[in-house]
Parts: sequence; C-alpha cells; structure tokens
Amino acid sequence: MNRESEHKWPTFQVILKYFQGLMAIVYILLGIAIFWKSEQLFSIPASYSVPLGTILIAYGIIRGYRVYQRNF
Repeated sequence: MNRESEHKWPTFQVILKYFQGLMAIVYILLGIAIFWKSEQLFSIPASYSVPLGTILIAYGIIRGYRVYQRNF
C-alpha cells in the first residue's frame, strides 16, 4: 500500500494554530513596548501611548484566550 498520502510535514491547521498563538504574544509585547518605551522607540506622545498600549495588550490577551479555547 502506498503511504505517500500521509504527510510528514505539519498540516496547515497546526501551523495556523501556532502562528495565531505567536501573534497573540506579539500583540502583548508590542503593547508593553508602546506603553513603557513609546517616546524612545516609536516617538509617540505619552498621551497616545497609554491608550494604544492598553488596547494592544487587551487585544493580545483576548486573542490568546480565543486561540487557547479553540485549540487546546
């Protein structure tokens, strides 16, 4: 019997699962970077960096929870 149809590489769903988890972590880290080091790294005024950083952190947490809930 020919078993070439069995894939040795991860399927698209597995790659997508890990990519989505990675992106959730990236959003959280980017939010933290904007929140604390905004004027040094991105030249964003402090009045904008706090809300933007908070939104990115919250979005990363929500996205990470949804990925966890869907895949694990």
